[in-house]
This record gives sequence, C-alpha cells and structure tokens, in this order.
Amino acid sequence: MDEIFHIAQTRMYCKGIYNEWNPMITTPPGLYFLTVLFGFCGHERYFNSLILPFCFCGLCNLRRFILINKGKLSEEIDQFNDVRLSALAICSLPVLLNNSYTDLLSLTAIVWGISVNSQIFSFLFLVLALLTRQVCKYIHQFLLVFGFICFLIWNNGSIVLGDKSAHKPAKYLAIPFYTFSAVLMGQMTSEISFKLKAFFIAFISLCLIPAFLLEFRYFILPFALWRLSLDKQLISAQLIEIFINLTVSLIIF
Repeated sequence: MDEIFHIAQTRMYCKGIYNEWNPMITTPPGLYFLTVLFGFCGHERYFNSLILPFCFCGLCNLRRFILINKGKLSEEIDQFNDVRLSALAICSLPVLLNNSYTDLLSLTAIVWGISVNSQIFSFLFLVLALLTRQVCKYIHQFLLVFGFICFLIWNNGSIVLGDKSAHKPAKYLAIPFYTFSAVLMGQMTSEISFKLKAFFIAFISLCLIPAFLLEFRYFILPFALWRLSLDKQLISAQLIEIFINLTVSLIIF
C-alpha cells in the first residue's frame, strides 16, 4: 500500500531534490539514498533484487550462529537442510518480496549486524537499520530514552516522521491484561483439547485480522528470528513452505 509513496520519494532523490518530503512516509530515507548511490534511478523497484542475495547470506550466517550457540558442532550442521532452506523460507515471504519497501533492507542490516564478528561492521549495519526503519533501535537503554526525547522535541511532539494523524500515542490500559492472558493461556495448553484450541485460534484470528493496526510486515523481524531458532525440520516441510510463499507472491504481484 505504501509503495507508491516510496517510489515517488525515491525519484525525488534521484532528481537531486532532498528538501521535499512526503508527509505520508513514516520511515527514514536510508533506502532512497542507497538507491541513488547504487545507480538504480529509473529502475527503483529493482533495488530490492540487489538486496535479496545479501539478505539470504545474512540469514544463513545468523542461522549457523544460532545453531552453534545451541551446542551444535560445525561439522554436524547440514548446510542445505539446516541452513539454506531455513534462510530461503524467510526470503520467500510475500511481504519481503514487495519490490520497493524498507522491510527487506532493514531485515538484511539487522541480521548482518547481529551475526557479523566485527564490532565495527556490526555497528555500521545497525546504524543502517536505524536509517531504514524507525522501529529498529538496537542501542543502550539510556541512549534510547535520551534519543527518543530529543526526537520528540525536534519533531514537535510527534512519534513518527510523517503522517502524524494516523500515528498518535494513546493510553491503552488493556495491554497488561492481554500480556498476562497470553502467559496464562500458554500454561493451560496441555489441558485443552485440540478442538478447543482450534476454535480459540479461529476466534482470535477473526478478532485481530480486521484490526486497522495489524500489518504482517510489523512481525517480519520477530518471525525471522523465531524461524531461524527452530530445531531441525523435514526437508519436505520446508520445501512446501517455500512453495506456498512463492505461490502467494506470484498471485499477489
């Protein structure tokens, strides 16, 4: 939905116009600068095609890092089943294959920032993540609070870069109840029948899916980290997952 805004803003940067900003955009301009830097002006929607291989390699690197930290020896890791298929399953997500959006670049920067051995390169990748998505904040807690206060002052009290009307802070006192309910429900799953679990999931989905603030791209990073932390899976299951993702992408795009 937001792609039309990002394409137009990228083309403004390609023309050398850096002092005009579409107020509907709520993400920093890292993607636009890189599009200009790598010479994709006129072919803006293809820039993510350049990022995709780097994302795949970063996911493979992080997957190996997670498996080794779980106690697996390097020789025990099946590079195809344990590493590459898991990375490919994430790269094939339809929400990542949107050809001109910031999610792929931000995910790539974060997975490399987490898994790379060099502290300098890790810092640079995470800075790139900050310049790509406003929600990517991997810095010390005190600096985070200080930076957020400075941002509020600089941005006239708004919590986002653009479209202030659709992004307003509010007191939502029901969040603690949702949190504790989720914990309690998780402890009760062993005592609930399969049929009741299915009804519960169906009704929760019916309540949440029509919600205005629910967008699948908000959960890409948590999903990717969760997916990479899973234990060994069947090759057939992963191939089916990849096939479904690619089929959905072909239908949508």
